[in-house]
Amino acid sequence: MNDFHTRAFGKWILAGEHAVLRGSPALAFPLRARGLELRHSANDENLRIHTEGLQNDVLHACAQRALQRALELLDLGRSAINGTLLIVNRLPCGAGLGASAALCVALARWFERLSLVSASAIHEFARQLENLFHGESSGLDIAVTLRECPVVFCSETGASDFEPAWTPSLFLSDSGARAATTECVDKVKALLRRSPAEGESIDVDMRNAVNRCVESLRGKQEAACGDLAEGINLAACCFRRWGLVEPRLAGHMEDLMIAGACATKPTGAGIGGYVLSLWNSPPPALLRDRLIPCFASAS
Repeated sequence: MNDFHTRAFGKWILAGEHAVLRGSPALAFPLRARGLELRHSANDENLRIHTEGLQNDVLHACAQRALQRALELLDLGRSAINGTLLIVNRLPCGAGLGASAALCVALARWFERLSLVSASAIHEFARQLENLFHGESSGLDIAVTLRECPVVFCSETGASDFEPAWTPSLFLSDSGARAATTECVDKVKALLRRSPAEGESIDVDMRNAVNRCVESLRGKQEAACGDLAEGINLAACCFRRWGLVEPRLAGHMEDLMIAGACATKPTGAGIGGYVLSLWNSPPPALLRDRLIPCFASAS
């Protein structure tokens, strides 16, 4: 078996979080500026995993769990695979940028290379691995990371490629707060149990936010930027109604608006993680080192 190498990008979600678990659409994009690399070097020794990069201890623990789950799904023992697996991470973990999806996609590609997973089964295999970290993976993050292109995703119909007619000035920045995806999903589910009508109303607003964002990106930039801002702000309102915008995250979003952003929202599960911001003019110089351009290429 020859050596294997793959790179899996992160992702960011323009709109559709949480409601996607109940059949609503979501619009997501690959984050080419951040990702992780997986390399397997074949040898006759028992499989060893090495990790490097951001949050290395967290990454190593996640990689061990995901590998063990993969072997269980394939009904294999650890001794069935030899060599050295190196994972180099440049994605913050637990921040809404798809670190778990990138890890699961990279592992699924490797198992395909080993002829243990078919090409047609990669998405579902990776989604089942991601259940470890999300509790219930919609498959959205997996789809955009696998395809490496923007997608409109629906749990019933899967992913379809999306080509925007123009490129908005969108950036990502770290709120500094963190929360587990499962915590956020459980909080939304609790609201749905407590108040089904309110939960359905929020889902309807999130569907409308996705539709507004899709339509704006298919239009002409001059006329559509305001519509895109409305879609992003409507999605942010959904996070607030779910109770997923806590003080530190809210403060970061407010700071961006004061600095000149025309719309902000969490991207990912909420409570903490990264914030998406839309700008009509270049962000202030003092902020630029803290902002990741959403459409930047891999470095």
